[in-house]
Amino acid sequence: MIFSLNIYDSINFSTNAWNSVSQQTINNCWRHTGILPQNEIGNKIEDYDDQAVRDEMELQDLINQLLFDDPMDIKEFLHIDDFLKRNEGLSDEKVISMVKSNNNKPETDPNEGELLEIISKREALEYLDDLVVFFEHSLNVSSDSTELNLLKKLRH
Repeated sequence: MIFSLNIYDSINFSTNAWNSVSQQTINNCWRHTGILPQNEIGNKIEDYDDQAVRDEMELQDLINQLLFDDPMDIKEFLHIDDFLKRNEGLSDEKVISMVKSNNNKPETDPNEGELLEIISKREALEYLDDLVVFFEHSLNVSSDSTELNLLKKLRH
């Protein structure tokens, strides 16, 4: 199948391809060249660090899915004992007020005054596609190419 490809589409294809290359892939490529010194212990530590970063990112995503106004940072969550020592802990009243503030708030949009509808992942991706097309072709809206690339990377 032969189809025409313009420069704009080819740049988008290249950008998407580059954005799909992981840090681990780049590290492995450099490691396989033999240019850099190989250190088996260093590689094990690096692999452990990469996995730890991925685990932290996954945990932060799960925390962000909770319906709290001020979600906890993953570093704070993992080191809660140190955090509480620095802040001298939370009083019972503070814990009760935090729980009440999160439980008493209905899921409403302050502008609309109606319940927010939970959308599916498919719908969210379709909306994201619409945003990318809007920013790519809108002349009266200024957008930075890094912002557009971020939307495309989020979509990927």
